[in-house]
Amino acid sequence: MLLLKLILFFILIFNPACDDADTGEKLIEYPLYVQGNSQAASFTSGDGWQIQLESAKMVFGNLLLCSHLPTFTKDSLTDCGEVMGEFAGAAEVDVLSDEEVNLGMVMGITGQIHSAGYNFGFIWMSSQGEPVFLNPVNKERSIYLKGNASRDASSFEFEFEIDVVPAKQGITGVGGISLKADVSSQTRSLKLVTDPSDWLAGIEFGKIANWEGEIKTIGPGNLQYNTLYYNIAGGQIIAFEFEN
Repeated sequence: MLLLKLILFFILIFNPACDDADTGEKLIEYPLYVQGNSQAASFTSGDGWQIQLESAKMVFGNLLLCSHLPTFTKDSLTDCGEVMGEFAGAAEVDVLSDEEVNLGMVMGITGQIHSAGYNFGFIWMSSQGEPVFLNPVNKERSIYLKGNASRDASSFEFEFEIDVVPAKQGITGVGGISLKADVSSQTRSLKLVTDPSDWLAGIEFGKIANWEGEIKTIGPGNLQYNTLYYNIAGGQIIAFEFEN
């Protein structure tokens, strides 16, 4: 984030047009919030099981807001173009709460945003030999879910953990997500909204019920794990809401 601030500072110093609200870019900051959904604590799964969530936590960060929307045909899906905004930190959020949690500040410039890239706690910069977890206060995990599933006379406890780690150096775990926004000096905030019941879409709890163990868990290579992983990493569980 310090690097982005320095770059933007020199842009403003050496390019006077950037200080013109009508023709150029201006340096701006606005708070980043995350809001969950308490109503998602209880829902019915696609295969008819009643799900009661006891805990649903997400580590979000870092975040890049980009001027460019990558395509399959013309360029890499990781191509950001110009960085229009950045949140360089990460924090764990209880997404069974309706409270808006302030994660920190987005540092950026005015103009049009066309895509976003972000991580769930793990980053892997080009200068790093291996991925690094940004939130050392808590356990190293991107997503944590704990709850109960019941249907007729059957029930079981479950505890799921997912780590979303960038596939290679220099990219985000989730990238190339289409996002249309026009940020200005009047932009007041960015809120990320998520619903943990969406995370579990497509999970077959009926199959999990037959697994061994008092508390059911999932791991890499399992179909249910893959479903949950791609729900998270596919970029569909978070909605971006700018307030201008």
